[in-house]
Amino acid sequence: MSVASSTIFIRPAAVFDAEAMAAIHRACFARNWSADEIAQFMGAPGRISLLASPAPQQTVQGFLIARGAGDEAEILTLAVDPSHRRQGLARALLTAAIDSLRKAGAKWLFLEVESGNKNHLLPVPAAFVIDQKGKVHYVYYNADYKVRVDAQALLKAAEDAVPVLKKQ
Repeated sequence: MSVASSTIFIRPAAVFDAEAMAAIHRACFARNWSADEIAQFMGAPGRISLLASPAPQQTVQGFLIARGAGDEAEILTLAVDPSHRRQGLARALLTAAIDSLRKAGAKWLFLEVESGNKNHLLPVPAAFVIDQKGKVHYVYYNADYKVRVDAQALLKAAEDAVPVLKKQ
């Protein structure tokens, strides 16, 4: 699988890419993964590992590792070299990963977030709670995507909309 957008080339990662991926991860996270850890993640069943660069033969500038199991998938890490951010690399990686995970049967996608990591923010300016019948129970919107919905308020709205979610 190789996907090219107007300026971004996405390709599957190989074990020999682990060193470059580890260097990007080091630049992005306080608790970073080594090349050996990345290679182990890549080799596990149900994993997809994607790389992003501006052209097929250019240096890797970002990567994503995800895993899928049944109808669920999880983004384990998404990292873009700080000097190459705001160019659409993360969006291109996410788009390619979501497409691949959907084809593998995923219906739900979760993002693993390291607690306290202020740089690990995806632009999510809105949150909604919608029940299975399509009724909207809760709406949160803030144009500043760095201001998040209060987790307790969102959880309460979800519990109120879907009573089986309430703790017994």
